[in-house]
Amino acid sequence: MGYTGARACLAGADWLNSQALKSVFSLLGNHDEVRVVGGAVRDALFGAEVGDIDLATVHEPEEIMRRAENAGIRAVATGGDHGTVSLIVVDADRTHVFEVTPLRIDVETDGRHALTAPTQSWKLDAQRRDFTINALYCDESGRVYDPVDGFGDVVAGRVRFIGLARQRIEEDYLRILRFFRFSAVYGKGVLDAQGLAACIDRKHGLAQLSAERVKKELFKLLVAPFASAVIERMVDIGVMGEVLPGQVLPQGVANLIGIDPNADALLRLAVLAGGDTELLMTWAKRLKLSKKEIACLASLGRHIEAFTSTLEEIAQKVLLYQLGENTYRQCAVLAWSLEGETADVCAWEKIVTLPQRWQVPVFSPTGADVLALGLEAGPQVGNILSQLEQEWIKAGFEWDADEQMVRLKTIVQVRFKSTEE
Repeated sequence: MGYTGARACLAGADWLNSQALKSVFSLLGNHDEVRVVGGAVRDALFGAEVGDIDLATVHEPEEIMRRAENAGIRAVATGGDHGTVSLIVVDADRTHVFEVTPLRIDVETDGRHALTAPTQSWKLDAQRRDFTINALYCDESGRVYDPVDGFGDVVAGRVRFIGLARQRIEEDYLRILRFFRFSAVYGKGVLDAQGLAACIDRKHGLAQLSAERVKKELFKLLVAPFASAVIERMVDIGVMGEVLPGQVLPQGVANLIGIDPNADALLRLAVLAGGDTELLMTWAKRLKLSKKEIACLASLGRHIEAFTSTLEEIAQKVLLYQLGENTYRQCAVLAWSLEGETADVCAWEKIVTLPQRWQVPVFSPTGADVLALGLEAGPQVGNILSQLEQEWIKAGFEWDADEQMVRLKTIVQVRFKSTEE
């Protein structure tokens, strides 16, 4: 099995030299028995932050569990048919979780799930993975092993399927979305021609995937660095239509990213729908979004029409008071994004930055204040407070707490007088 040489050596990396990871290497053996695989190696080579650390090993799950028990390390079988074991290592005040999976090959696939069998071959284990950049391994010393020429693709910034792209896709159709997502992260938006052709040819397979898997991959794609270019291509070739029915507006994402590079996936989804509530609810059902996510999208769709670049400042303040800073800003940014090149940038910047320039005032009177003025408990208490709040808003939020109480007394006195008459 080949390795990439000194130019790809990861020796000295903080994550690789952590005491917790060293204990796992010590537990499972030498470089021929256990190696870090996939995302951690890939991201380290790309110069990105390393997150979860997964390992591959020649040992079977039972042997991993036995060694962990003897070493006093907690081990949990979490990988089902794949045999993955999660090793939980406590180092100082931090808990580390390492997923360790035996080397395996695919015996049977159906486009969603794979039946696997163990192997002792690192090369065969690599060949069953999706992309060359995800089939890189490194041992405890930092030496990188590269059985499918993934390092060259790291250097080139290229996302390429291992072997025949169509075959890899037919093993798991989610790899279509992963191809676009990885290209939007590591490929700078450039799509490998062979991979793209295979994705177009097999795009119908996306229909058999679970909503949960599609949503997870789609949301990661939406926040990728080169999301707008990739999504636009997905729309053009009909792949996005297999995931999100109806009209998808990719240009809105580019506008949104230009306005707010940190916009979350949910806001980016909303701009793809042009803020159309009905379409967003269709997508919410398709993706099985949570109640909280659905409520957020519904709120955006319900309030976005109130936001225009000609909105007067007092109307902006009313919206900010009623919606709260987060929803206000999301609606404003969404509406701005949908105006596109015709948008009045100066006007929109003033609208979006209102929360930084104006402190939202407090409406202080409560039901207890109304009751203290002699009214009995009942619906009229809420009605009085609502009336006062509306008058306060119409007055431009100018009344301070003392003035609000004076106005409250006046309303109550009018109510008393009306009741006596």
